[in-house]
Amino acid sequence: MKLKNGAELKCQQTNKTTGERFVLGYLAGRTTPWVTWAVDEGGYAYWGHYFCDENSAVLDLEKRVGSDIL
Repeated sequence: MKLKNGAELKCQQTNKTTGERFVLGYLAGRTTPWVTWAVDEGGYAYWGHYFCDENSAVLDLEKRVGSDIL
């Protein structure tokens, strides 16, 4: 599945405390292809954290949603 910004969606989680939705995405061909974003109700990504490797991005997603998703 693709996000509206063209990134490949890998995972989607919701912060149970704040209700904010966060996604793990992959942008092929980028220096830092792994990214976590907050996503609004319209499906638009914002507030990105970018990473060189998947593991770092997954750990960041865990922090952003406040739970262990592994």
